Amino acid sequence: LGNGNYQLSSLSMSGNDKTVMLVNGSATLYVTGDVSLSGSASIRIAPNALLKMYVGGANASLGGNGVVNQNSNATNFFYYGLPTNTSLGLSGNAAFTGTIYAPSAAFTLGGGGNNTVDFVGASVTGSAKMNGHFNFITMKTWPVSTSAAGSSSRRGTSFERRHDPRRG
Repeated sequence: LGNGNYQLSSLSMSGNDKTVMLVNGSATLYVTGDVSLSGSASIRIAPNALLKMYVGGANASLGGNGVVNQNSNATNFFYYGLPTNTSLGLSGNAAFTGTIYAPSAAFTLGGGGNNTVDFVGASVTGSAKMNGHFNFITMKTWPVSTSAAGSSSRRGTSFERRHDPRRG
């Protein structure tokens, strides 16, 4: 995706063929339906590129290799869950760098990965549930935090940096 606005009725990428959607400009993507990334599929945001993704479907799953933000800056990927987006899942072994604003969504993080930092950015969701181990670094420290290990659920959760002792 280069500079511009794009619209899809749904987004489904999967398989072992390393399917990649490359973002190399300032792009806005509106997906009116569900989003599903699995297997080796990924959305790759190139250096100096920006993606704003609006999701209108009820379900979004960013699994597989997920969203690879090569800028290492959370402000280069924005996920906006519209009021009809009620479920957002982040799973697999991919680190996440971005910002999430989906106040109607139940946010589920599963598994954690092999990376030192699994989640970099900010999240505003209806609820958050973690299963596995995660490290979080936010763009800004908020007073609300939750454990990095085990399962947790809390409405309106924002995360601050936590260390998982199993990682050294």
